[in-house]
Amino acid sequence: MSAQTDELQTLQAELQELKADLMSLQDTLKTLREEYALDGVIDDDEQAEIDELEDFIRHMQAQRDELEAEIAQEEEDEEEGGGLSDVIGGALGDALDTAKEWVDTSIDSAKKALDDVGLTSANPSESPVIAGGIKAKVGKGGKNDPDDVRIVQYLLVKAGKTVGTSGPNGDGVDGDCGSKTVKAIKSFQQDTFGWQDGLVQPGGQTWGALSGLSPPSPSDSSGTDDVHDDDPSDTKITDDPSSGSSTASQEDIEESIDRYGGINIALYITVKQVTGKTNKEWWEEINRLRDELGGKADADALDEERATKEKDLKKLRKDKKKGITVPEDKITELENRLKELNEQLKSLDDAIKKRANNYEFKNQAEPWAGNHGAFGLKAGALAKDTATPMSDDLAGLVRTILEKAEAQYGGEVPIANVAIFTHGPNSVSLRLPDGKKGAHTEKVEDFASVLRPALTADSKILLFACNVSGETKDGGASFSESLQVQTGAEVWGHTSNGHTTQNTNLAASDDIDGDGYPETATLAEALARRFVQHHTEPEKPDYAQFVAIDEKLRLSSWLGSVVRIEDNDKNSKQEKQQRRVFVEEIAMMGYDRVFELLTATSDPTAKDMLAQFPDHDQLDELVDGITLVRNKFKKESEKKAAKVKSEFKKL
Repeated sequence: MSAQTDELQTLQAELQELKADLMSLQDTLKTLREEYALDGVIDDDEQAEIDELEDFIRHMQAQRDELEAEIAQEEEDEEEGGGLSDVIGGALGDALDTAKEWVDTSIDSAKKALDDVGLTSANPSESPVIAGGIKAKVGKGGKNDPDDVRIVQYLLVKAGKTVGTSGPNGDGVDGDCGSKTVKAIKSFQQDTFGWQDGLVQPGGQTWGALSGLSPPSPSDSSGTDDVHDDDPSDTKITDDPSSGSSTASQEDIEESIDRYGGINIALYITVKQVTGKTNKEWWEEINRLRDELGGKADADALDEERATKEKDLKKLRKDKKKGITVPEDKITELENRLKELNEQLKSLDDAIKKRANNYEFKNQAEPWAGNHGAFGLKAGALAKDTATPMSDDLAGLVRTILEKAEAQYGGEVPIANVAIFTHGPNSVSLRLPDGKKGAHTEKVEDFASVLRPALTADSKILLFACNVSGETKDGGASFSESLQVQTGAEVWGHTSNGHTTQNTNLAASDDIDGDGYPETATLAEALARRFVQHHTEPEKPDYAQFVAIDEKLRLSSWLGSVVRIEDNDKNSKQEKQQRRVFVEEIAMMGYDRVFELLTATSDPTAKDMLAQFPDHDQLDELVDGITLVRNKFKKESEKKAAKVKSEFKKL
C-alpha cells in the first residue's frame, strides 16, 4: 500500500469520527430541546443555548461537506496518479483538528447542560461529574480540591492538553495539581485568550471556555476570547434583593469585611453599550468581512503581507536616511502595495479594533474581581469573585449589589473599594454633558449618592478609564476630582488615553487637608516627592523646593520610566505580565506602600504581600513584577540620591 493511500485512509477515518461526533451532537440537541420544552416554556437562556448548539451543528456540517469534497477530489487525483499533496499537514488537516476539538467542546457543553437539568450524559464512567462545576480555584495558588482538579484535568485532556501519564486511565487525570497540570492550564489560556496565569476560577473566564460554556468563535481559531457578550440586560436588576439564589455566603461577606473593611465591587462597560453590537455580533461581522476577502486564511495572509511590506519599507527609508543608495521605484512599489492592502483590510481592521477596544474591559475586570474577592451579580444572584457588566442605571446596579449583600449578611455592609473599567468621561455609563470635565449629571450624582453612605474612611474608587484625572484644558476639576467631592473617597484615574490596567499615567485625588477640595498627585510626581523627602531627612523640603529639585534633576520623568511597562523586544512576555500585575495594583497599594517597596532593603515575598492581597491569584507574579521594578529603580537611585542632597544644599 502506498504512503499516499495510507494518508487518504487516515483522513477518511478521521472524517468518519467527525461524522459520529456530529450525530452525537445532533442527538444531544434533540434531547435538550425536548427537556427544555417539558414545562411548556423555553426561556431566553435555554433558547440561547439551543441557538448556540444549532450554530455549532451548522458549522460542523459545513466542515463535513468541505472535507468530503476534498477527499473526493484527492481520490480522483490518486486514481490519475496525482499525490495527496500533504493534506494531513496542510490547511485541511488544521481545519479538521480545529473542527474535532471544537466538536468535543460542543458536546461537553451539551452534556453539561443535560446534567444541569437532571439528565444523564453518555458514558458517565469515562468522566468526572462536571454538572456543578468546580467548588474552588484550581491551579497556581488555588485550593486544588482533588475532585475539582480531576474535573479540570479531564477537560484539559479533552481540549488536547497533556497533564501527565498517571491516573487510572494513564492520561494524567489523578486529582493531583502538579506542575504539568498548571502548565496545561497556562497553555490553554494562552491559546484561548492570549494571556495566562495558571489558575481556573469557579465561574471565571477560563472555566467558561474550558467547560464549553464560552467557546471560541466557531469560524475563528486564533485564540480570541469567547463569542458571548455580557449584555447589560443580563444583570437583571430587581427591586427584590432576595430574588436569585445567592452563591455568595454570609461567611464570604464576613471574611471580606474582616480582610478589606467591606466588600469590593468591579464594574465594566460592555461592547454592546459602546458600539450597539454584542461581542458575538462583532465576531459575525469580522467573519463576514474575512469571507469577503476569501476566508480567514486569505485575510491573515494579506495581513502578514502588509506587516512584511511595512518592515521592508521602514528598512529602505532608514537606509536612505543613512545615505545608502535605495531604488526609488522600489519604495514607490512598496508604498502603492501598502495602500492597496490597507484599503482591502480597512473594514476588517476597524471591526477587529472596535471589538477588541471595547471587549478588553471585561478581560481586565474579571481577573481584578478574582484577585480582590469582588462581589457582583451573576444571573440576578449575588456571587463572589465576580465582575458585573454595567447597566444604564448604574446607581440601581450598585444599590442592588448592596441590598443583596445586606440581605445575605443580615445587616449593613460597607463598601471597601469600587473598580470601574470603562472609557473616559464621555463613556455611556459615566457620561458628562458635552464632554465637559467637572460638570455633573444626575446619573453620576445618583451613583455617588448610593456609594457615599456605604463608603469607609479608607475606601477607594479606581477608574480604569482614559483622561479622567490630572490637569484639564480649562483648568477646572477633573472627573476624578468631581467624583471625589461627591463621594469623599480617594479616587484614582488615568491622566492619558490608555484605559488599560497597564497604564502607569495614574493620579490619585483625595481631600487630604479636609478643606473640601481634593488634592491630586500623579504617580510619577508622588514618587519623586517621596524620593526627595527620603534623601533629605530629617529636614523637610517644602513643595516649592521639591519643584525646583525635580525640574533640575527630572526625577518625575525618571521614576515614571521606572514603573512604566516598556513594549520592546528586550522584555519577555513573562516579564511584561509580571510588571502588568504590579502596575494594576499600584492604586490598591497607594503611593506610600509603593515607595516603601522600592526602597526596601530586600525583595518582597508572597508572604509579605498576602496580608494586603489575601485573595490574589497572582501573588508570585505580583512579587516578581515588584522585583523587576525595584531592579530598574536601584540602577540609578544612588546617583539620583546624591544629586538630590547636593541640590537641596544649594537651596
